[in-house]
Amino acid sequence: MAKSTLEKLFVSIDILFSGILVVFFQSGTFKAFGVLFDDLVIAYNTSNIYAGWIFTFQASIAYIVAGISAPLLKGFQNRSVGVTGGFLFGLGFVLNGLLGKTIYQLFVFTGISAVGGGLLYFSLIMTFFEHFDKETFPVAYSVRELFQYLGITAIPVLLEQLREEYGLSGSYLIMGAIVWNCMISGVLMKPKTPCPQSVHHDHAHESSESTNRKDESAGPEDKTEETRMGNLLILCSIEPATRHPIFALYIMIHSLLSYSFVVWAVFLVPFGKSLGLPSDVAVLLSVCGGIGGLFGKLVVLFVFWSNRMNSITCSVIPATICTVSLSGYIFFQDFWTLAVSSLFCGFSLAYADCALNGILPRYVCKVHMRQGVAISYFFSGALMQLGGIISGALLDISGSFTIIFSIVIFINIASIVLALGMHKMDGNIIECNE
Repeated sequence: MAKSTLEKLFVSIDILFSGILVVFFQSGTFKAFGVLFDDLVIAYNTSNIYAGWIFTFQASIAYIVAGISAPLLKGFQNRSVGVTGGFLFGLGFVLNGLLGKTIYQLFVFTGISAVGGGLLYFSLIMTFFEHFDKETFPVAYSVRELFQYLGITAIPVLLEQLREEYGLSGSYLIMGAIVWNCMISGVLMKPKTPCPQSVHHDHAHESSESTNRKDESAGPEDKTEETRMGNLLILCSIEPATRHPIFALYIMIHSLLSYSFVVWAVFLVPFGKSLGLPSDVAVLLSVCGGIGGLFGKLVVLFVFWSNRMNSITCSVIPATICTVSLSGYIFFQDFWTLAVSSLFCGFSLAYADCALNGILPRYVCKVHMRQGVAISYFFSGALMQLGGIISGALLDISGSFTIIFSIVIFINIASIVLALGMHKMDGNIIECNE
């Protein structure tokens, strides 16, 4: 089995590399935003709620756009969507560096990056589903996710150096030039070559398909538009959850995880600074989190490889570790305790994110897979938005990071309860009819 999985991975090594590029730059730049948090508040004379909102805006809107794209862009080539997304992702950073003068411009330009990121996420996950089967998808996804936390480890340190040398605007401009490499990811998203049998099958039905096309020739653009809008409305349907109740629990757990991640990612470095740590020392808390996340991804890869992933190992265990680790932020203030807490927080959040995404095909049938991906992205993005807005508002009102992290602790406890319910319902998904 292991040899067969390796062979399948090497056959689609370019697709795997495409995914590595996307997660390295997107996750790395998002986590690095915490380095710029205080600078942004000062430079734009704004509040913590707007600063927190800005940083979650990119990731959350990206997820929401990815969710909408899944049904709306059906029929578009993944490569075209990916290249467009990579261009917009870098463009937003460059515009912030060149033209960003007000908080409103910052929202607009960050939104451009967010849309690009969403298109990248959508095209990438669809390409992965296309090139990797149910057996190899979790392993391929786990390998890709290893590089997410390499980005989270490396890019904040890079951005701290850029901030000191070139300031806020210069940092945005240089990061834009760097993340434009995501366009390469889109180029690598080649379509899957059909096997000879399927080509023969297609030729056998060519005449009937031609007839159907002729019948539909009247007003094709209108029909295409109606189909896409119909696909978009499907996003509002609860059919995947009603057909597969375990999927409803999955969505709740994954969305709560998204809230926890953005709060931890955005407010960790500012939290360190609030305790009196110098900026170059506070950023090391983020580095520790990135190193822990890298180990988390490695463990997920091993668990998927050994076929031992289930509701307990994908959610209950990491949520428990995260709960205990976050307690370190509340009860201790010395650097080394905070560093260890960050290490285990990064481990648990990275592990849970990769495990839940990799295990998705077990909780929704093939018929509802595309819709399930859309719903998963959409609700994750919505909770990311709330993470930045609620936490920023609480920080403005109370000035306390303790309240922010305490809420995340309760969210993790709720995730544990939901995951236990998901484990009780676990079993083979019944495939729905087309």
